[in-house]
Amino acid sequence: MPIIGSYADNHPQSSQSCPEVVQTALQAADALCEATGRNQVCYGNIQLEAVPQTDVTDFQFSQIGDIEDVTDLASLRLSPMDTTTGEWGVALMRLQANLPDTLPGQNVTFILFGDVELTNAVTQDDILSGNYSPMQAFYLRTGIGDAQCEEAPQSGMLVQTPEGVGQISFVINEIEVQLGSTAFFQAGTLDSLQVATLEGAATLKVADNVYPVVAGTRYGVELLADSRRFVPVPDLPTAYEPELIQSLPLGLLDRPFEVQPPLDKNQLEEVLDRLESGKPLCGDADFLPSCDHLSEDAGGTPCIMPDESGNYPPGSDTTRPLCDINLRTGGDYNWCVVEPGPDDSPLGEHETRPICPPPGEHPDCIMPPQPGVEPPLDDGRPFCNEIYHEDDQRDDEHRDDSSSGDDD
Repeated sequence: MPIIGSYADNHPQSSQSCPEVVQTALQAADALCEATGRNQVCYGNIQLEAVPQTDVTDFQFSQIGDIEDVTDLASLRLSPMDTTTGEWGVALMRLQANLPDTLPGQNVTFILFGDVELTNAVTQDDILSGNYSPMQAFYLRTGIGDAQCEEAPQSGMLVQTPEGVGQISFVINEIEVQLGSTAFFQAGTLDSLQVATLEGAATLKVADNVYPVVAGTRYGVELLADSRRFVPVPDLPTAYEPELIQSLPLGLLDRPFEVQPPLDKNQLEEVLDRLESGKPLCGDADFLPSCDHLSEDAGGTPCIMPDESGNYPPGSDTTRPLCDINLRTGGDYNWCVVEPGPDDSPLGEHETRPICPPPGEHPDCIMPPQPGVEPPLDDGRPFCNEIYHEDDQRDDEHRDDSSSGDDD
């Protein structure tokens, strides 16, 4: 089985300091991985060793900026930092996970960096049967505590779900993860998993045991060596150390957010009291996530993805809120729909909204800004959604006038 990505392909010509290696790597990944689409992986920075699936013959993944489908990837190994050679492996994936095909513009972002090994656990039969989407299950091993300078994060994997889509599910090291937020994952072995949640909440589920991890804490599980039983590590959630998250490459994620500081002593005691009493870790304390960011297994009320008509799917729990699928792009974006890519499913037959114009490429209007972002002061054009609503209103008035004329 060939290994793609060799030392000679991308070898830098001079050594760099640790901060320089980090800066160079993240700038390269940010610039060259922007076009990564759904269920694709991008070569962000040297050095990566990729092994394609046995039946794949056309697999080009040896240079920074190379992009391949994750279905063609069997395994990926990233190099730890080496300041002599300038190596520090970075890869980016955008995965569908359990998002519906009707949301082609929404993806879960995975950023891998440093000493990381990833092995695809999803087969083609899994995809065809609908059990998993591409790379929705995988094995992960990472370095632990290996940052070489303050500017460098520890090796690991940063994951962010889209806004407003409820809980996203995937499987790491045979441990089910439910995530409605942004979190940092590490795994010293293939039989363990540690997560530090930066916003919202994550839930680890294994052998019918549920381990919630709210923002500001870290928690994990590992398999006992003398049995097939997973145990929590540490025994209870704890506040994460500031140095664990201070240098994470948050700029490579798709949306900005406010990082939850580590919980203080009183807040952590509240979390532990709730765990002991069985009360959900959400809702009525300002440092806890809203209940729609916590999995149902952990006592939350995550939103339900609407059907193509925007209604509750048949048989769903109507006491839970519907997901607001337009929050990802911010502003009043429900006036248009993201155009599907070549590998995405077509839009639903009941979809009547126009295709959203690419940001900055519409001559007569500008796209609404992201939440919390000020619109450009020197641009006098109206927002595109306002134009659309005005046109739609005029069409309705015209239809009303026509109807009145017919009655006469």
